[in-house]
Amino acid sequence: MPELLAAAALASSASVLALAGGFGSQFALALWAVLLARLIPSILYVRSRVRMDKQKGSSIFAPIAAHIIALALVAAIAYAGLGSMLTVLMAGFLAARAIYGLSPYRRPLSARTIGVWEVIYGILYALSIGVGYYAGI
Repeated sequence: MPELLAAAALASSASVLALAGGFGSQFALALWAVLLARLIPSILYVRSRVRMDKQKGSSIFAPIAAHIIALALVAAIAYAGLGSMLTVLMAGFLAARAIYGLSPYRRPLSARTIGVWEVIYGILYALSIGVGYYAGI
């Protein structure tokens, strides 16, 4: 729970910066939701993935469900004109990654490798938000 609350606090800081930069409250709220749609599923995925690779019991339902819900949320935000299709594509990729990464077909990875990939995915997700917004994609 503390990790999830920290994610919510971190995402809200980006929304506050958007408000301070002159963006509207709807955009700031959408930005917060889009960031939470990345952070919460990622936390659930990493915890489950590391536990699975260490041969400890883990449920795949919560992380996969969180990714699917996040994808639907990001798509709804894009449909409302407050987000980008590029971010929807990235959320879809992350959902597919979670489904494969928690499947019996996955390659076992070290916790460090999983963490490095999550940082890379996080950077790409953030870029999808910015590039999608400014390019109108």
